Amino acid sequence: MLPNNGFIEVEQTKGGGLVNGLPQKAVKTWSEKIPCHILENTEDNKGNYKDGKFKRYAFTIWFEMQEFNAKRVRLTDNRGRIKGEFEVQSIEFLELVQRVKITV
Repeated sequence: MLPNNGFIEVEQTKGGGLVNGLPQKAVKTWSEKIPCHILENTEDNKGNYKDGKFKRYAFTIWFEMQEFNAKRVRLTDNRGRIKGEFEVQSIEFLELVQRVKITV
């Protein structure tokens, strides 16, 4: 069993579409915090591009089994510090241990 050491939030889009033929603005919000276990695969300053450098990140996250199909998530550690907003790279449903595993 993996202990929870952080939280994950899912980006949600609300609104948008047409009302009486007029386009409505879509609003992006974050879901409630879901307790999770965060494993840091990569966090360093080795990213390079032609005119500079950037910080590389890669995390594996496990949380309780639930329906999940998000494209973007926000990670927060157990001390309340936001690690960042990331695009989901892969989703696995681990039936044997009743957890969801995602890679960002």
